[in-house]
Amino acid sequence: MNRQRSLVNYFFISLALFSLLLLIFPTTKLVHSAKLFSGYVLKPEFNYLSRYENVLKKIPSRVKNLVESDIRNRELGEKIKKLEIDLIHLKSLEGENERLKNALALSKRLYYKGVFARIISRNPANAYNSFFIDKGARHFIREGYPVIGFSGESYALIGRIFDVYDEYSKVILVNNPQFSFIGSIGGQGIDVLVKGNNSGRLSVDYINSRYEVRIGDQLRTSPSSITFPPWLPIGKIGDIYKGKSSMNFYGAGADQAVKLESVKEVYVMEYDPPIKIEEEGVQL
Repeated sequence: MNRQRSLVNYFFISLALFSLLLLIFPTTKLVHSAKLFSGYVLKPEFNYLSRYENVLKKIPSRVKNLVESDIRNRELGEKIKKLEIDLIHLKSLEGENERLKNALALSKRLYYKGVFARIISRNPANAYNSFFIDKGARHFIREGYPVIGFSGESYALIGRIFDVYDEYSKVILVNNPQFSFIGSIGGQGIDVLVKGNNSGRLSVDYINSRYEVRIGDQLRTSPSSITFPPWLPIGKIGDIYKGKSSMNFYGAGADQAVKLESVKEVYVMEYDPPIKIEEEGVQL
């Protein structure tokens, strides 16, 4: 321990003597160069070219060029960092504009008026239960309105308005385990019960055994539904569970037409269901 203290003391004494010698020696080019170089190495952020204009005239051109080059490199480095940040922001805006452009084009294919909204909050622990959007009562949003999600060039029903506040609303997703509604499969108009299972897939139950459902068949909302308007796309049949059939029915699994993870904006349709959400027994 004493040896380490002695080494530290020797170092500071040597540094003090070196500084004293620089002050005593005549102001030759060599001394100016040593002062400038030492100061720049120890504290470069305070050494700008404008502050050392008079000093730089008294030192050799090689040392002067070295200091000037390093200052310019630091300035260029800061500019490059700023440009990289601006580029990331620009790419983010381009992606957002592309999503909104696709969403606007797809919304024209819907039969109901509505408003666009941005997702402002979602709980990663319950990503398939609900989220919040930035539109509320002041934007004429009502409880029960269907919510359409967009992903690339696809759109699909993903939920509906559950709670409405002045500036924002809560959306319950069709993936919620407590959510169920009547759907329709394929062109045959087979009515089934669609249920959430807290994942990116949906459960399809009570498929009448008289009908042959195939993988890839479209799943849409049914005209028999009292929850949603008819023929809204939901997804496609991905699995069939005939081995788990009971009586005259069997089940299936459906892949959603849009991935919830990629949905940033939604379209809230102006559609008043004939029943209230509370009457369905939906719980969060």
